[in-house]
Amino acid sequence: MSEETMNSKQQTQTEQLLETIFQRILPENASERKKFPVFDGFLMYFPQACLLTARVSFDGNEQHNPGQKLHWARGKSMDQCSAAVRHLMEAASEPNLALKAYLLAQAMWRVAAECQLVCEAAGGLAKMYPGQEKSR
Repeated sequence: MSEETMNSKQQTQTEQLLETIFQRILPENASERKKFPVFDGFLMYFPQACLLTARVSFDGNEQHNPGQKLHWARGKSMDQCSAAVRHLMEAASEPNLALKAYLLAQAMWRVAAECQLVCEAAGGLAKMYPGQEKSR
């Protein structure tokens, strides 16, 4: 398969995934939407942890998909919970705070990955929280 075909396929998959995510997560009703304060209730609580976890994502892409556009290669390294615990165990005894933070961000990425997979398997948040209207 040519690189152009692979990039086009990845772009299509990304667009389909985004459409699925937005359909399943964001309710139309404003009062229901406010129950998911992504910015105020997550990103603003943990800005440095989120930035470092984004760096882990970049570094992981460079390791597992060198030279490719950033994407989650879901078929590679699928032991999310085991890897998260290994990173936590390493972090627990790491005296260097910068390395400890990086190990925790690696665990955070793995936990987020597992949570995403479980949410998808459950049919998305719209099915997990019945009564919410889909946004699109």
